[in-house]
Amino acid sequence: MEFSYSYRNTISQFSRADRILYGFSGADSQDLNTCPVEIRFKLSREGGEVPIIAFNAITQQFGYSQSHRLSLEEGQFITVVVPLLGMCYKNCKGADTIMKAFTQFSCRIIEARTPDESYYGGTGFVLDKDYKPLLYLTKSFSPTTENTAPITVHVSPTVFLNDKSVLTKAIIKKCIPFYLSQYPISSREPAFAPKIVIDDGSELFFTPNKPTPGININKDINNFLKGEIGEVLGQLK
Repeated sequence: MEFSYSYRNTISQFSRADRILYGFSGADSQDLNTCPVEIRFKLSREGGEVPIIAFNAITQQFGYSQSHRLSLEEGQFITVVVPLLGMCYKNCKGADTIMKAFTQFSCRIIEARTPDESYYGGTGFVLDKDYKPLLYLTKSFSPTTENTAPITVHVSPTVFLNDKSVLTKAIIKKCIPFYLSQYPISSREPAFAPKIVIDDGSELFFTPNKPTPGININKDINNFLKGEIGEVLGQLK
C-alpha cells in the first residue's frame, strides 16, 4: 500500500515522543484541576510501559545512570499522572486532517470537528467524543538500558465495532497498515516494526473527578445540623 509523503510525515509527528511535557503557563496551571482527561501509568525500579507523550520527560528525569535510577525497593512502583489540557479545536474535512491537527501542540487535547463528529487527541493518542481512547502509543522504558524498543500501537475494540465513522475507518484501513509497514519513527531511531495490541485503555486514561463546591458545602452543612439537631430543637422550646 502506498502512502503519501504528507501522510508519512503526519504519522511520524504523531508517533514522536514529546520533547516538552510540563510547559504550562500561569493560566494553564489554574486549569489543572479542570483538565478533561489524565493519563496515569506505573513505573517500577525496572521501568515500565510509558505513553509516547510522556516518554522523553521520563527518560530525562530518571536518565540512564546509577544516580538517576528509581529509588524504589523491589516490587514497589510509582504512579505518574499527566494532566492533559484542552487547547483549541480545529474544523477538519477528513481523517488525514484530523490526525495532522493532533500533532500541533505538546501535552494538549485538540478537539477536531467534522460536520458530523468530534474527536479529541494529541501526540500519540486519539480519543472519542467521550474521552475514551481509540488509539494510543506507548514505549517500553528501562532506566538501566538504552531505550531503543519499538513503540506499541494500542487500538480499542470499539474501532472495529464502529467502522463507519471517518476516523475509525481510516485507523483500520490506513493507520494500522502504515504502522505494520516498518518505517523509522525518526531519523534517530532504528526502523523497528511497531507492535499492534487490542486494548481499551481503561487502565491508562481517566476523566478526573470534578467536585462541585456547592454540593460539598451543602453536605457539610447538613452533617453539621444533624449533629447539632438536639441542641437546636431545645432552643426552640
